[in-house]
Amino acid sequence: MVVHPLLEFILGEIRSRGPMSFARFMELALYHPEFGYYQKSVKLGKSGDFYTSSHVSPVFGRLIGKQLKEMWDILGRPGVFHAVELGAGEGFLARDVLDFAASDAEFSRAVDYRVVEISQRLRQLQGQRLRASVSWTDSLDLFPEDSLVGCVFSNELVDSFPVHRVTLREGKLLALRVGEEKGRLVEVVGGAAEHDCVRYFDGLGLALPEGIRTEVNLRIRPWMSSVARALRRGYVMTVDYGLPAFELYSPARRDGTLRAYREHRVSENPLASPGEQDLTCHVDFTTVGLAGEEAGVTTLGFTDQTHFLMGIGEAEIRDALAASGGHDLDSVRRRSSILNLIHPEMMGGTYRVLLQGKGVEWPPLSGLQNVRVRWR
Repeated sequence: MVVHPLLEFILGEIRSRGPMSFARFMELALYHPEFGYYQKSVKLGKSGDFYTSSHVSPVFGRLIGKQLKEMWDILGRPGVFHAVELGAGEGFLARDVLDFAASDAEFSRAVDYRVVEISQRLRQLQGQRLRASVSWTDSLDLFPEDSLVGCVFSNELVDSFPVHRVTLREGKLLALRVGEEKGRLVEVVGGAAEHDCVRYFDGLGLALPEGIRTEVNLRIRPWMSSVARALRRGYVMTVDYGLPAFELYSPARRDGTLRAYREHRVSENPLASPGEQDLTCHVDFTTVGLAGEEAGVTTLGFTDQTHFLMGIGEAEIRDALAASGGHDLDSVRRRSSILNLIHPEMMGGTYRVLLQGKGVEWPPLSGLQNVRVRWR
C-alpha cells in the first residue's frame, strides 16, 4: 500500500519520539513546507473545500474598503496608509478593497497594500489576480517596529492556527495527543497537559466542565504581540468564526469545535488524510482581546458580521440587493450571496468582528455603531 509522504513523515516522528501534540500534528498537516494542505492541496471557493465571505460577494470587500477609508480619515488622512492583510487566500478581498479604493483618488494614492502570506501556492494565485497592486512578505516579524500606520486585518486566519487539544478528567487537565495504531493515526490521552494550556484557562478565570474535550490556541498571544510591535498607530481588524471564552468553553460545547473540511463537507476524522483536508477551530475572541491589551492594543468593540456590515454600509447593501432584484438565475444568485453575508442565521451571525486600536481615540468606527456582542 502506498503511504502519503506526509503521513509517512508524521508516523516516522511518532515512532522515534512518541505521541505528538495535536498542535504539532496540525502544524504539519496544514503548513509542512512541501506536503502541507496550504502549500499543496488548498482549494477555495464553491468548487473547493471551503469558502470565505470574500468568495461570497464583492460587497464584503467593498465594505471592508469603506471601513478602511474611514480609518484613514480618523487617522488624519496620512500620505501613506498601510493596509496589511494577513493570509489573503486567493486575493478576492484584496481585489475588492482595491476596487473600492480606486473610487477615491486621494485614498487610492495613500493605500500601501501589503499581504503577509506563507503559502507560495496562494501567493501565485494572489499575484495572478492582483498583479502589481500589492507587495508580499512572509511574516509580520519582518516589518520594522512601529513602522505601520493604518490597519492590520485578517479574514479567517486565526481559526487555522495550530491548536492543542485537552480534556478535563477528575479535575485534571490532560493532553489529547496523536499516536499510532497499526499504521493509522489515533488519538491518545497523553498525560498532563502542557503547562501553558493550564495557564491559559487560569488567565481566563474559567472552570472547565468535567469531561470537556476542547482546544487551546497558544499562537494567539505571540501573533498579537507581533501585530502590536509592527503597528505604530492605527487599527487591528479580525474577522472570523468564533466566540467569547465564556461561550466557547461552556458545557454546550463540551466536544470542542475542531472540524476538518473537504469539498464543503465536514470530515468525520480530523486525523485522516493529513495534508489533504482543512483543519479549523472556533476563535477564542476573549483571548485575542486580552492578548492585544497585554501588547498595548486597546479593544474598541466586538460585534457580529451582520451588524458590522450594516453599520458600515446599510445603504450600499440595500442598493446591491435592489440591483439584483431580477428573476434570472444570476440575479437570484447575487441576491442570495449578499443575504448570506448579512443574515443573522447565516454567515452574518456566525462570523464575528473584533476591532482594536493603537494610538487612536474616539470617534467609534461605523462598523461598531450597532455593537451587539460581549467579548468577555
